[in-house]
Amino acid sequence: SCCLSGFSSLLHLARKIKLFFALAPLYTLHHAQGPVLKLAFLPDLLLKELFGTRELVLVQRKEKLFLAEKCRELLEAELCANRIFLLGGFDRTSLNMSRLDVYISHFPDYPSVKNLLHWGQTAKTVEFKQFDYGLRNMEKYSQLTPPFYRIEAMRVPVALWSGGNDWVTPPEETQRLLSCLTNIVHHEHFPDWNHFDHHWGMNALQRLYRRMVALMEENP
Repeated sequence: SCCLSGFSSLLHLARKIKLFFALAPLYTLHHAQGPVLKLAFLPDLLLKELFGTRELVLVQRKEKLFLAEKCRELLEAELCANRIFLLGGFDRTSLNMSRLDVYISHFPDYPSVKNLLHWGQTAKTVEFKQFDYGLRNMEKYSQLTPPFYRIEAMRVPVALWSGGNDWVTPPEETQRLLSCLTNIVHHEHFPDWNHFDHHWGMNALQRLYRRMVALMEENP
């Protein structure tokens, strides 16, 4: 979503981009599934009470290291895989179980609480806007409501991949985004993929990355 917002609002940045590779891009989060992502729909004040106002820490760093060690054990591997699936969607066939300890040691990442609040705003309003500061909007934007990111005006060519088992950006979310983009040069949908298969799926090389390299070579 940072690229969509950046390329649609910063023209000097957009001019430098020959081709935007969007791997299961996050748009409004309105259709997100699963218990973890539903946190975004909680009231802002409750989210601040739960997580503070700085770094969003769902799993403490020491706990991550402990889990990574446990995930090397065969009996624990299934539980570790489910931790990933509960966030990004289920696809057991594409997950390399021998690398679970590596994945878990970096998962989930630590965004800011403000990012979570912003995702929650877009999820609840189904509007892709800048951050809503409430009474401070006039100070920030010289208007009462935050301005929209006009992605329909974005001219950067987009190559997009999506997955049918993606809980972060389900097919409904992807279709909503596709209807707004005006310069799509490539779109591929894999019905069996979850959100993370685009990055570490066992067949990502054959199904995605080779095509991505080919597109780079076609657009030097």
